[in-house]
Amino acid sequence: MKYWRIIILLLIALTIGITTNGGITGLTDKYTVGDDVRTMLQAIDLPDSYIGDYTKLGFPTTYHLTQFYKVLTNFVDLVLATKIMSVFLYILVALFSYLLAKELKLKYAFIFSLLITLQTGIMFWVFSGGLSRGFAFPLLLAFLYFLIKRNTINYTFVMILQTVIYPPIFIISLGVIGIEFLRKNIAIWKILPVIVPAGLLYFVTPHSTKFGEQVNLIEALHMPEFYSGARAPVFRGDIPFTNSITDTLHSIFNSYNFNISSPFYLDAFFLLGLFSLFVLVIFWKKISLPNELKALTISGIILFILSFVMFSKLYLPSRYIIFTFPIIAIYYISRGLELSLSGKSVFKKTLVVLFVILLAFTFYSPKIENGLVTCDDKELYNYLEKLPKDSLIAAHPRIADCIPLYSSRNVLFMDELSAPYYKIYYTKIKLQIIDFFDMYYSNIDKTKSFCDKYSISHILIDTRHFSKDYVQKGEFYREPFNSDIKISDKFSILEAYATNIGDFKIIKCR
Repeated sequence: MKYWRIIILLLIALTIGITTNGGITGLTDKYTVGDDVRTMLQAIDLPDSYIGDYTKLGFPTTYHLTQFYKVLTNFVDLVLATKIMSVFLYILVALFSYLLAKELKLKYAFIFSLLITLQTGIMFWVFSGGLSRGFAFPLLLAFLYFLIKRNTINYTFVMILQTVIYPPIFIISLGVIGIEFLRKNIAIWKILPVIVPAGLLYFVTPHSTKFGEQVNLIEALHMPEFYSGARAPVFRGDIPFTNSITDTLHSIFNSYNFNISSPFYLDAFFLLGLFSLFVLVIFWKKISLPNELKALTISGIILFILSFVMFSKLYLPSRYIIFTFPIIAIYYISRGLELSLSGKSVFKKTLVVLFVILLAFTFYSPKIENGLVTCDDKELYNYLEKLPKDSLIAAHPRIADCIPLYSSRNVLFMDELSAPYYKIYYTKIKLQIIDFFDMYYSNIDKTKSFCDKYSISHILIDTRHFSKDYVQKGEFYREPFNSDIKISDKFSILEAYATNIGDFKIIKCR
């Protein structure tokens, strides 16, 4: 059968997509959802709010997709729509990685695409929920494919999509185009196709100063918010500038930046680098990267370094490596396999290829996990949904994450939207969270002043947060908040008049 390879790859991608979305049950359960979906798409239904505005900010931003999802909600549930999109994105990765491999003249295009697809499967956090970042890898693969084919119209269209949906990938692609133009000394007028998407970049990036300046690298190095146990653990260790050499290395090659976990020898990203380096050493005179992939490597490395130096102003450094490095590494591995089997008998080739495929499945499959979280408190959401539309609810940050999506009611803050990148925004959110925990575990008299200060309509209490075991464990929230939470001798807030919903008490402020 002519297309059996691509059919098998698409079926593998479909299986991975369904698996990372919790299987058939996960697809049909509206309360099982990608963690970012709970917050980033809440702007569709919620009234204006400070955190609602924050979802429209960012580089890149999912906000440009909300109108698309808003149209889909006329036909299908919002959460289901994001899951279907997530599955579709996996399929696009398999399709374009195979087409790219064929265009790169790889003899074992199936192996290249299989490894790309499986590697994508353990990056479920990227694809979970069909958010903007999920489009990054498919759009980059599509761009490279059309660029190598010299299909200017198609790669220009792809770059426009990159700009609107996920600008960091557009910047990578722009770097590739620029390097190619410099290498070939092409006339300046031929760069016109990239001017349109480059111009769009102005309209899709934030210009408001409402949330303040972004934190720079020096400031981040002094902030515990960017270390282990905090909201944005870019660096390893607990206290700034007390890192060991190991922690320092992990700060560069950690899960937040590189998708590398400890120990290294079990990590797919690290092993890809190790195997590709091995191939490069063995066949260093026989393997040469295609010019387009050389440009991709240079563009990714330069942007990765710049994003560290400029820190949050160029978004996360990981975005310039996790989508580029696997393509380069797997190309080397595929070419190395091709060269090592050159001249071998059909039987030996078949045996080795089958072994590689089996090894890949054995290694990758256990790492492909369900990338969703479950919002269990359905009775609570049903109750909150009946509150007035202008209600503002204060709850533990992690519990607050699910409330807007499932009750269409506003919350004062969320865990997902408590990132410390924007100074004014984070200063405000940090103060609110500090005041909340000060009220939560203190005297009942503080509830009124807290409600008045932030115009809160309801305070949501999880009674499990006051159990003896929970308090003794001492893991109330992320750092640096957790260390500063003070526990009173008696939790008088539990004695306040409240509506009881399962494990929750709801205090009405106004």
